[in-house]
Amino acid sequence: MTEPEGVGDCAACGVSFPARDPLAMCPCGSADVVISGGADLTIKAVEVADDV
Repeated sequence: MTEPEGVGDCAACGVSFPARDPLAMCPCGSADVVISGGADLTIKAVEVADDV
């Protein structure tokens, strides 16, 4: 499985930045941030056991 890094969008300055914390703060210092990415989860492979 892979989990992409979160993305935060700042309403104060308009910049998008990597958000590693759900309570992310913008590099400009604003807490008016919307997390717009990183909620995805990709399953790359599935292994199924043989029934015995």
